[in-house]
Amino acid sequence: SELKGIMQQILAGTQHMHAKWFLHRDLKTSNILVHRSGRIALADFGLARRFQDPPRALTQLVVTLWYRAPELLFGEACYGPAIDMWSIGCIFGELITKDAILPGQGELDQIDQIFSLVGVPNESNWPSFDKLPNAGLFRWKPRKEQDLLLRKKFPIASPVSANQAFLDGNGFDLLSKLLTLDPAKRLSASQALE
Repeated sequence: SELKGIMQQILAGTQHMHAKWFLHRDLKTSNILVHRSGRIALADFGLARRFQDPPRALTQLVVTLWYRAPELLFGEACYGPAIDMWSIGCIFGELITKDAILPGQGELDQIDQIFSLVGVPNESNWPSFDKLPNAGLFRWKPRKEQDLLLRKKFPIASPVSANQAFLDGNGFDLLSKLLTLDPAKRLSASQALE
């Protein structure tokens, strides 16, 4: 219940921020303050910027590497709220495992870890991937569904003890939709709250 409360507050704060046309651009666990009463606050708005629809070109080198959305790693300059939502997916996973879920040692390693977790882009899971500036620089081997780490790292389970974090089917659905490769298919903060 504590984890659900924290996630609901993170999503509500992000929804409010996006409704006011601002991107945080550096959401990570160290930028979330938790009071002993259970209330949370989003912090460190040093990289925050206004955005517009349709998106205009913004700085690409934003978001701490472990929480950086794949479209940014492939050179996308016209981005929107989906980059914050990827970061929230990483935060959600970290709150469950109590460890960073994508601790890349550089951009290439980060991309490899993302693809190991959720799969390699293809025509069905990210149709516009080939249009990204750096999409053609490297090739990754497709991975079979059973080899992806998301289900292995976050199995759907029941609680073993009262203090253990776990995911039920709805929790896994939320996590997988926040960690969707295609930013156009990634959940918005409003959708995630629902």
